Amino acid sequence: MDYLFFVLMGVVALPIVFTFLFIWLYNRNRARKSAETQNLIQDREILRFIGSQPDGLISIDQLVEHSKMTRSQARVRLNLLREFGVLEPHYAAGFRAYYSLAGPLDERPAPKLSPEPFLTVEDMLTLFKHFDFRITPQQLIMSTGLPVTILRREMKYFQKQGILQSLTPYGQIGTAESRSYVLMEPYRSNPERFLDQRLDLDRQMESILRKEDLV
Repeated sequence: MDYLFFVLMGVVALPIVFTFLFIWLYNRNRARKSAETQNLIQDREILRFIGSQPDGLISIDQLVEHSKMTRSQARVRLNLLREFGVLEPHYAAGFRAYYSLAGPLDERPAPKLSPEPFLTVEDMLTLFKHFDFRITPQQLIMSTGLPVTILRREMKYFQKQGILQSLTPYGQIGTAESRSYVLMEPYRSNPERFLDQRLDLDRQMESILRKEDLV
């Protein structure tokens, strides 16, 4: 009976394990493609390229021609930006995809940030103060020039730590285009408390990013 139980458990568990493994490998491959092509064109420059188009739209092929990436690489980069909430997809006949900015391009001068290859706690607080304590994904990309893979991972980490939360307007739950980030209490009322943890948080964040091959 015990043997049969373990066999049944294995039959149930294996598909779940393989599903999680597939998702992990898929996301890791996308992150690798993003990192490998940052030298061809940064995410910030992709947004500027889209904003410079007469109709505000680009296709995967247009990005390939502009950046010299492969179609697979360009598709990954555009989809990562879409998932972060800075691009909107549009579809023509034959499911040909085009992408536009989810909101007007914010080209305001950015504050001075650290030279680290990721957002430090001090950088984060500087940006919150600069943008009146409410930051959009596009503002993060345009202000830092960092890859979306790093920024998205950092936002996820800070949310898990109870420091930030992601907001979406009522009626748009489940979409990413109008997402913004705000500080949670007590950091909202006393932002300087954020700095008290900067050494530990920066060390943990860098360790996570290196372990996941993001920096």
